[in-house]
Amino acid sequence: MTSLCDVLESLVKLAEHESANGSPRLSTLKLLGKPDGPLVKCQAELDDLKKKLEPASGWKAVGNALTWPLKEGDVTKTLDNLERTKATLQLALTADQT
Repeated sequence: MTSLCDVLESLVKLAEHESANGSPRLSTLKLLGKPDGPLVKCQAELDDLKKKLEPASGWKAVGNALTWPLKEGDVTKTLDNLERTKATLQLALTADQT
């Protein structure tokens, strides 16, 4: 998660720098932000993970206090998806910096 955050922060800094300079160089970044692109998929994965980890209320809170809210298969799938997204973003970052 930390390395994904680092890549996303690098993309933001690059986008801000290019935007401030008025440079249209970030064609790859534009592709990443399409509705079916990696940034949207990454956001969906992170939102889903957040929803699963948010504290519950009532009887659900009691059940969650006794069990971990995530299942191993779900965690593995989510981490694999985020790792693939991170690799794609790193490639895009490299492509736009050349």
